[in-house]
Amino acid sequence: MLDTCMGDILKQGVERVILGCTKIPFALYKTNSPHAHPGMDAIRALAADCIQ
Repeated sequence: MLDTCMGDILKQGVERVILGCTKIPFALYKTNSPHAHPGMDAIRALAADCIQ
Protein backbone atom coordinates (compact mmCIF):
# COMPACT_ATOMS: atom_id res chain seq x y z
CA MET A 1 0.00 0.00 0.00
CA LEU A 2 2.78 2.44 0.87
CA ASP A 3 4.52 1.74 -2.45
CA THR A 4 1.27 2.45 -4.28
CA CYS A 5 0.70 5.74 -2.44
CA MET A 6 4.25 6.93 -2.98
CA GLY A 7 4.15 5.86 -6.61
CA ASP A 8 1.01 7.93 -7.16
CA ILE A 9 2.54 10.95 -5.44
CA LEU A 10 5.77 10.72 -7.44
CA LYS A 11 3.85 10.45 -10.72
CA GLN A 12 2.35 13.86 -9.95
CA GLY A 13 5.79 15.45 -10.08
CA VAL A 14 6.80 15.35 -6.42
CA GLU A 15 10.58 14.96 -6.16
CA ARG A 16 11.00 13.96 -2.50
CA VAL A 17 8.73 12.62 0.22
CA ILE A 18 9.62 13.25 3.87
CA LEU A 19 9.29 9.96 5.72
CA GLY A 20 8.70 11.31 9.23
CA CYS A 21 7.83 8.02 10.88
CA THR A 22 10.89 6.02 11.87
CA LYS A 23 9.46 2.73 10.62
CA ILE A 24 8.51 3.83 7.09
CA PRO A 25 12.07 4.33 5.77
CA PHE A 26 13.16 1.07 7.37
CA ALA A 27 10.29 -0.81 5.70
CA LEU A 28 11.02 0.72 2.28
CA TYR A 29 14.74 -0.09 2.43
CA LYS A 30 14.18 -3.56 3.89
CA THR A 31 11.75 -4.51 1.09
CA ASN A 32 14.00 -3.01 -1.62
CA SER A 33 11.20 -0.67 -2.62
CA PRO A 34 11.88 1.43 -5.72
CA HIS A 35 10.49 4.35 -3.71
CA ALA A 36 13.13 4.20 -0.96
CA HIS A 37 15.45 6.62 -2.76
CA PRO A 38 12.97 9.49 -3.36
CA GLY A 39 11.97 9.19 0.28
CA MET A 40 13.74 11.46 2.72
CA ASP A 41 14.48 9.66 5.97
CA ALA A 42 13.98 12.39 8.58
CA ILE A 43 15.90 10.51 11.29
CA ARG A 44 18.90 9.93 9.01
CA ALA A 45 18.90 13.58 7.91
CA LEU A 46 18.76 14.75 11.53
CA ALA A 47 21.57 12.39 12.56
CA ALA A 48 23.76 13.53 9.65
CA ASP A 49 23.15 17.17 10.51
CA CYS A 50 23.98 16.58 14.17
CA ILE A 51 27.42 15.11 13.45
CA GLN A 52 28.52 17.88 11.08
